[in-house]
Amino acid sequence: MKTKSLFMLLLAGGMFSCTPGIQPSYTLVGTVDSVYNGKTVYLKDADYSTLVDSAVIADGTLTFTGRKDTAALCLLTWEREHLNLMLENGTIQVQKEDGKWVAKGSPLNEARNLYRTKTMELQKELRAKQKEIGDNKDLTDEERTAAYKKAWDEYKPLALKTKTDFFSQNKDNVLAATIVQDLWNEIPPQALLDSIGQVAPHVRELGRMREFENCVKALINTQPGNMFADIVTTDSTGKESKLSDYVGKGKYVLVDFWASWCGPCRGEIPNLAEIYNRFGKTGKMVVLGVAAWDEEASTRKAMEELKITWPQILNAGDTPMNLYGIRGIPHIILFDPDGKIVRRDLRGKAMIAEIEKLMK
Repeated sequence: MKTKSLFMLLLAGGMFSCTPGIQPSYTLVGTVDSVYNGKTVYLKDADYSTLVDSAVIADGTLTFTGRKDTAALCLLTWEREHLNLMLENGTIQVQKEDGKWVAKGSPLNEARNLYRTKTMELQKELRAKQKEIGDNKDLTDEERTAAYKKAWDEYKPLALKTKTDFFSQNKDNVLAATIVQDLWNEIPPQALLDSIGQVAPHVRELGRMREFENCVKALINTQPGNMFADIVTTDSTGKESKLSDYVGKGKYVLVDFWASWCGPCRGEIPNLAEIYNRFGKTGKMVVLGVAAWDEEASTRKAMEELKITWPQILNAGDTPMNLYGIRGIPHIILFDPDGKIVRRDLRGKAMIAEIEKLMK
């Protein structure tokens, strides 16, 4: 009897020891306007564009529960409302502050909110200083230029420290993907690539991180002094165009990567026209446009509207970004007669002065 009782006790103990403990989970709750009652709210993984869950808003409340072993950047949408948040185990509260939706409560959401607050505060301070300088009628042009430079020189190291501090604290989680991309204009390309190498493997494997890393590598490979990377496109008539049709042919070539929908791109056209009329028409150099991220019909229409008469490579799509690490347009690159890159990101009157100096 005692043996049987002992056996049953041991069995019971074994059963209890094999029972899983309480698993971590998340609870995401938000209070919204009751006008949305009965509407469906969707929770999607922002990196993989997959649906995580959906729910129906009831009594002005949206609620999600589940488990997330690895935190992820997600998108919450309902009707015309949307919010990016970090989905992680814990309690996440969605609420509206100052007219904007925010996610609070969990560690990564709080870290993300703090990061955004600090970076935005620095930007706000910079804009205030710039406005004060611009409104000061007592300053000469030279003094105003010097004041703008001083304000920028004071802002830049503070912004860099804020970003690098947050990056150091979050290299092992998905917030690193956002922060390291914010460092694009803050540190040299090789340092940026080194930073990517410090990111946790599961974050580095995200699609946006792989794309970003490839972009940085392309930027490194096309720094001044390196040879050009060829671009090959075909327009709607079947005509093939290559960057190598123009670059490396014995003349300097100024290449404008642009798009019809891009306001700053259109703003550079008068500067390019001046260079083309003074040096392109005379054969001293070549001015070339490469239409990226644009529909051919839209490019051709813009060419007529802007009276662009220099040659164009159409339908380049994402190729310039993939080959040259370009993340924003306009992006204007100067190539030497042999096809080596001389300067990148030329703009405005400084670009004209650069070309004038070169053509002397």
